[in-house]
Amino acid sequence: MMHKAQTNGQVSFSQINLRDYGLGPRKQVDDIPYGGGDACCYVQNRCFEAIEHAKQIDRRLKCT
Repeated sequence: MMHKAQTNGQVSFSQINLRDYGLGPRKQVDDIPYGGGDACCYVQNRCFEAIEHAKQIDRRLKCT
């Protein structure tokens, strides 16, 4: 359904690469796992910056 809505021009999607906000030469966004499992933990401030950037883009699109 999402593909059909996009094809009809009813909605548009964009992506944000979290590694654009990463640290170090490898643009790392994940942190050391904790709690005894195979889960991946993201660095909070990196995700926060990406989300804030997405909000700014969304505001600009709504204004046009």
